[in-house]
Amino acid sequence: FKEKCERLDALVNNAGIMGCPYSQTVDGFEIQFGCNHLAHFYLQQLLAPLLIKTAEETGKPSRFVALSSCSATSTTFRDIVPDVDFDDINWEEREYDPAAAYGQSKLCNYLHALEASNQYPADKLIATSVHPGWVYSPLDVHEMKILFGDCFLSDIVGKIAKQLLCWKGDIISPVDGAQATLHCLLADDVESGKFYSQMGIYTDEDSKKGGFPLELPNPHATKENAAKLWEVSQKLVDV
Repeated sequence: FKEKCERLDALVNNAGIMGCPYSQTVDGFEIQFGCNHLAHFYLQQLLAPLLIKTAEETGKPSRFVALSSCSATSTTFRDIVPDVDFDDINWEEREYDPAAAYGQSKLCNYLHALEASNQYPADKLIATSVHPGWVYSPLDVHEMKILFGDCFLSDIVGKIAKQLLCWKGDIISPVDGAQATLHCLLADDVESGKFYSQMGIYTDEDSKKGGFPLELPNPHATKENAAKLWEVSQKLVDV
């Protein structure tokens, strides 16, 4: 990209996986931590100089958006508050829990953007994280298999259940799900380091309607943990 392009106004780290059975990346990282956080962190680190250069040339701050989730805290599906286990970040010592590993990776996304707001001045880079809402997509394929089984009939039942949740309003369309990200990319009042959330299945009643911004209801979502994760991530990806 840097060989072909001379400017980069915004970076959105959106790709991810959810609730997968245990496996490792080719570099030996737990698959959800590696895909959802480390790969995003590495990409952001590689492109940060171009983001900053573009801001200096245009006189406007570039934007960085990390796709987090309401799963970065406790939800009505899983009433356990995620944390980053820095002593076993790749799940080598603990019994593997796909949902807990996903929650850890989504908290990492939040912490990544939080520390990016500390690493780069806001007049050069505005770094935010978002919960896009429960968006209708294949992301939850593994969760659906856990709930309804892994066969043709179970797949039909899962799709019907998701459609009912769409009609109920709990699941939103991809277009609606993109709005939080677009807000963070385009709005003039966006604050670096903040978390912008669509409605979510938070256990915290005050958070269910979301907020632009919203204080993530997780006591582990601290500046100290953000700084520590940044340092650990730099060592793991060797940048």
